[in-house]
Amino acid sequence: MADNKELSERQGRKVLLQGCIDKIDIVYTELQGGESKNVVSEDCDTKQIWERIVSSSTVLSHECTKLSMALNKPPYPSQSALEDFIHSLETAILSLVSAFYSLPKLKGLTLRKNTHKTVVSILEAVHEFITSLQDQESGESSRLHNTGKVWELCEKINRLPHNNKDAVIRAVKSELGLVEDAVEELQEEIKSHMENLEEGNNSEAWSNQDREILPSCVGLVKTTKSVMRKVTAALDTGGSCETEENIAQLDDIMECVKQISPQLDEFVIATYPPLRKGRLEEEMTKLCCELHRMISMCAKMHFISESDGSWIKFLSEATDHNKNKISQMLHDSASIPQ
Repeated sequence: MADNKELSERQGRKVLLQGCIDKIDIVYTELQGGESKNVVSEDCDTKQIWERIVSSSTVLSHECTKLSMALNKPPYPSQSALEDFIHSLETAILSLVSAFYSLPKLKGLTLRKNTHKTVVSILEAVHEFITSLQDQESGESSRLHNTGKVWELCEKINRLPHNNKDAVIRAVKSELGLVEDAVEELQEEIKSHMENLEEGNNSEAWSNQDREILPSCVGLVKTTKSVMRKVTAALDTGGSCETEENIAQLDDIMECVKQISPQLDEFVIATYPPLRKGRLEEEMTKLCCELHRMISMCAKMHFISESDGSWIKFLSEATDHNKNKISQMLHDSASIPQ
């Protein structure tokens, strides 16, 4: 009789938890789809919105903790008490998502995308957490791990940029890191190649004509890094979110910056032996096009000062210099395999 009661109670808990999972799935699907159907006023207080987002994430973290502790070991809460726990958690989820939806696009697309990504991650973590509670065999360590994951992501909300300038600068610095990795990668490849030559291993080596081209390839890669560093510094110094136009310009430069690292990777890969003339020239042209596009765009941006004109001119010329030098050497090297 007691076994039947325990089985019935366990099944009741599973049903309630599954209902919560189903509701999370609905909210998650809508969030992944993009926008709420509710109209958001663009004339809003960003500080208040962030207070709501942070507060909601904190409450959600606490509700997950309470539910985790309640279902950690017997005696388990009654059906009615469990319903209250789950209702509070669902309310916290809706509060967080609603707070996110109240952040207007005109406050910055980069800011909104960053926040969206974290809110989506939180919902995924809560989904995983509730699923683990359904499984009586998952054990305490599994529940603690999943609870900790929710804590970590909810805490991350506090560290997110709260304006578009900070969001863009953080993202640009991340892209700069990728560019610096590409520079180091090419330099390490050249160093490894020279060491192999000294050891008499040249099975995967550049030809003598290839090696003549490499310094200019390294020059273009370093120019790319310099452009990224200058843009980062200019954003840090002069970036502003005071007007909608300034916010939009920050998003525009971010979209441009995102094209640099992938194209630089393609260019670096094209330099590897056996060097192919056609592909190297194609990737070089694409990279230079992206660099010029970003430099030209920067020249029109609010965060560029009069003193920045010197580096804009210098790096534009440096891009052309390396491009012309590589093109000339490629065309002069008729023996490079196609």
